[in-house]
Amino acid sequence: LRLRSPIMEDFGVEVLVSGEVLDKWRENAMGNAKVSVSNPKIEANHFGMRYVTYGVNFSAVRPDTKYVSLGTQEGEQPEKTEDGVRRRYSDFIWLRKTLSRCFPAILFPLLPPKKTFGNLGSEFVEDRRARLEEFMSRIVSRHQFIAQCRPFLAFVRKRISDFKDEKKAVDEVLQHWSPIKHLELYKRIFKGHEAFGKRPPMADPADMVHFMKTFLLDTQAQLTVLIKSQERLAKLHKSIANQKRIMCAALNIMGDQKVSRLQGIETPKYMEMGNRISKDAEQGDRQCNLSIELAGISIQEKEDTQAMLEIVTQWQRLHRYLDNRFESKDEQDAANRMALVELERYMTVLLFHCELPYYWSTKVKSFREVYSKHIKEQHKSYLELMKTWETAF
Repeated sequence: LRLRSPIMEDFGVEVLVSGEVLDKWRENAMGNAKVSVSNPKIEANHFGMRYVTYGVNFSAVRPDTKYVSLGTQEGEQPEKTEDGVRRRYSDFIWLRKTLSRCFPAILFPLLPPKKTFGNLGSEFVEDRRARLEEFMSRIVSRHQFIAQCRPFLAFVRKRISDFKDEKKAVDEVLQHWSPIKHLELYKRIFKGHEAFGKRPPMADPADMVHFMKTFLLDTQAQLTVLIKSQERLAKLHKSIANQKRIMCAALNIMGDQKVSRLQGIETPKYMEMGNRISKDAEQGDRQCNLSIELAGISIQEKEDTQAMLEIVTQWQRLHRYLDNRFESKDEQDAANRMALVELERYMTVLLFHCELPYYWSTKVKSFREVYSKHIKEQHKSYLELMKTWETAF
């Protein structure tokens, strides 16, 4: 958010989001929007420096049309690849940064972390591809106007050469983007939205935002401890499962020896006991997988917490700026200040009534899905263990 940008009247907000999208994005909401990030390829520039590109393909269905691919515009020559446009990791960084500048106080998930060395290995590239696809999917599944704004459409449909020119054009627009433009954009986007109705202003949003930031920082610290504990627990379950398999193998050998040497004599059911322990080992594997899944969810929650902290800090920066800015008789300064005050109200509503509920619902949904899946697996494995015990004894 550029707080000191001059007021620019030579272009409207349609330069970033078309007028049709601004006024009718709810009516023309895209259904079944899908985005894929696939087919990573290692390429090299003319200096011999190697890097990875990913195929990005985005499509959606609108209510008033048949299947529409948003990978190209009418009359535009598409990039000749089967998996859409090719994008580098740095292009994803540009997309997230640009969307955050265009739409302040909206949560955008973090990208997978940058890695300087060892970033061409197949395992690392595949993991990054999956996380980039998750990043894109979460963007298109939320506010429909984001997936129809100029930066996003340029990212998913422009050929390499055109995309570079479009990035420069968008960056130039944002350099001259004023508070009044931000306010006009949000007024048109959220016109008639229930969250922005005649809602009474909060008594002291600054205190609530400060409390939220303290909570998020504490959550981030606790999640760091939780992730480490879950990773250790996964290793422990794996080690126990391996030891049980060693015991199972030993019992099976003992069972084979008794059967061969003591024909017709009652002997301990070593092999049945080995089968029971083998089932226990499988249960340990399931516990290990659960710990790994919970660690993955905790990592995502930590990243979402960091993204929430970004927009909280953004709000606080604007609030401090308004507190420290004296009333001015200059017409431009006065107009900018009034726009910033109103923009702060929009950002407050977004923060507390849109982004915070989304943050909480994402957290709860992820844990609920994993535990529901685990409970079903646990019930099935306990039934199998009961049968094994009955056979062994």
